[in-house]
Amino acid sequence: MKPVCVITGGGSGMGRATAKLVCEAGYHVILVGRTAAKLESAVAELTEAGHEAEAFACDLSDRASCEKLARHAVERGQVKALLHIAGMSPHMGSPEAILRANALGTVNINDAFYPVMAPGGCVIDTSSMSAYLAPSFIMPKRVYPLARTDREKFLKKMMARINLMPKSARTGVAYSISKHFVIWFAKTDAARFGAKGVRCLSVTPGNFDTPMGQLESAEAQTFTAHSALKRNGRPEEIAALYALLLDERLGHRHGRRCHCQWDQRPFPLTDISPFSPFSTKPAFLLPRESRFCHFQLLLRLICLNADAVDGDRFRGLLVLIHGGLSDGVHHVHPLVHLAQHGIGVV
Repeated sequence: MKPVCVITGGGSGMGRATAKLVCEAGYHVILVGRTAAKLESAVAELTEAGHEAEAFACDLSDRASCEKLARHAVERGQVKALLHIAGMSPHMGSPEAILRANALGTVNINDAFYPVMAPGGCVIDTSSMSAYLAPSFIMPKRVYPLARTDREKFLKKMMARINLMPKSARTGVAYSISKHFVIWFAKTDAARFGAKGVRCLSVTPGNFDTPMGQLESAEAQTFTAHSALKRNGRPEEIAALYALLLDERLGHRHGRRCHCQWDQRPFPLTDISPFSPFSTKPAFLLPRESRFCHFQLLLRLICLNADAVDGDRFRGLLVLIHGGLSDGVHHVHPLVHLAQHGIGVV
């Protein structure tokens, strides 16, 4: 009997490309999605190639649905691999729906598969480079542990942080926070899985040519322009990473995040479109402690004057804040940027 690999989001994009390589490695693959019908073409492609594959419908935001999937998987054989690739992008739902799918969905799938994972197996959760595009101090890290003890309180506090942002930016911020949570959760879940001889880690993709990536194509063009390769990744390129990480010869790779993106370089202030207008004249270099206080103030003022800042400019200001906290970066004083965006200081 072949070992079992479960792939959420296996009907298209990165999940589908990964399924081909995992099947070639000798696994019985279960492709997971909200509706089995959308997975059938991927299953047909794999079975026609002589592989063992099946579809299973599962709502990852529903704990009972994930537990049903885990029970089904263990009936098929030893569950040696769980690739949690499914997710919801900023264009696919409300901020709360994004949190339920990406953050609580990761908790649900890991919890459901913890009892059934075989020793020597591997669990891989999928984050996103968006986790790094918002400044770290807006991430409600102290709330994260509540996901294990009080899910409703966790969701309420996460939404309270997101609702501080302008409405037009909330889905994007919800996505960034949810993917930042995934990195934390996989890292902290490594101890639990490790005790039973199972590895747990996360993969952090950049922009890839997938159906979800197409929804974010307008935003992706900005980042691609500042990348070394000047293109998005192809699904088969990251599929090779997922398949490689399942290899038991990498048995000490545990609890870590693996980046797979296009070697993005930092945004220079002179070329930050479409987040313009920003002043391109260097001003002075603030000490790091002062910069931290100034940019915290900037974020608070933006949130208090949400109506004066549209979504694109808000995201640009977050990038600016993020860069402003890096050592050795010259920036115009934050109050200059507030004035440029029509925000007055009372």
